Amino acid sequence: MTTEFASPVADLLDVLRHRKVRLWLDDQALRFEAPPGAVDAALQAQLKAQKPALIAALRATTKPQQPSLVPDNDRRNDPFPLTELQQAYWVGECGDFAQSAKACYVHHIGFDALTLPQLRAGLRRLQARHEVLRTRFLPDGTQVFAPVDGCAYTVDTFDFSKTNDAEGRVSALVRSFADTHLPTLADGPPLCAALVQMPNDVRLILALRLIVLDGPSLSILFRDLLACLFDHDLQDAPTDVSYRDYVLGLQSLSRDAAKAYWDASLPHLPAPPALPVTGAMPQRSEFHRLTRTVVSNDWERLKQ
Repeated sequence: MTTEFASPVADLLDVLRHRKVRLWLDDQALRFEAPPGAVDAALQAQLKAQKPALIAALRATTKPQQPSLVPDNDRRNDPFPLTELQQAYWVGECGDFAQSAKACYVHHIGFDALTLPQLRAGLRRLQARHEVLRTRFLPDGTQVFAPVDGCAYTVDTFDFSKTNDAEGRVSALVRSFADTHLPTLADGPPLCAALVQMPNDVRLILALRLIVLDGPSLSILFRDLLACLFDHDLQDAPTDVSYRDYVLGLQSLSRDAAKAYWDASLPHLPAPPALPVTGAMPQRSEFHRLTRTVVSNDWERLKQ
């Protein structure tokens, strides 16, 4: 029995693994070893058609490149390129596209007590420790770390302590906070904060741009923020290699193998989905939160 394969290289490699076909590179030649009958005519034709991409994939697997991290503290505050993911965030906000939007994370934390001077000092320590929190993005699509004294953040204050619907007011503030308070990419920094007095506690609202953070970074950031706010001991942060050094190291890597892989794979990838359209294009993206009240009996049943 023969089988036709119209899958990208990743799927072809899965088929080969399933049939216990072992591939390897012998200098520039592609070799394989397989059980009897595992490689039929259709699979042989697919191996031949995908040979360049298979070689590229094997090279990338067997000889992974590592960026060369060269500390350059003398130029630590010089402009440097964006990563590819940062480019997507940057273009998405200021690339003059319809539905441009800010990519940000807004967090809302409650404390028994937190003063404005305490918050300002803690955020300043946090910025000194994490240089990406001092990033400014230049019109030419590069980024630069401002010195600690040259990238002031804003902290707004609100007093809902005597407001009847304090929780509703703070929820509305959280929803609109990034749009109304976060500085532009060019003005920086990529964060802003608000301190809100509530009837029984105090709330911290913190908006952070995703162009400088990922998921694991957020957990590190909030761990360090609590330590900075309440004077807990912090382990010394590494200072010899900066994020700039890392990005420049990535830029130095050869992309030939990856390009060869995708050049061979793209013709076999499925077409994009046909998304429903209304014919009307809004001028900007907006997030809307839908709410509905659930009666207490139904809520208790749901929790059970």
